[in-house]
Amino acid sequence: MKFQSAESVQADGQFESLNNSKNFSSNRQSILETATNFLNHHLSRIQDLCHQGTSGRVVVEDLTAVFDRLMKNLYRLSSDDLNAQESQDVP
Repeated sequence: MKFQSAESVQADGQFESLNNSKNFSSNRQSILETATNFLNHHLSRIQDLCHQGTSGRVVVEDLTAVFDRLMKNLYRLSSDDLNAQESQDVP
């Protein structure tokens, strides 16, 4: 299995289906399931890389890219919801 760069992890579209969702709170379960599936998929792939003897530097870079992408998506989903709530509060 070949190392997957940060760019290809970012291209992962699992979170894109959650765009334009009603709000973070009502979609919390879907977001949790998507995040869990995303992590399970990528951590399994990274574990395979490790077992194949891939260098520690490459494994850490890949782990960093996966967690960066996860955090960015979770932040985007929650901040979109906050921005929508703020705009409703403006008279």
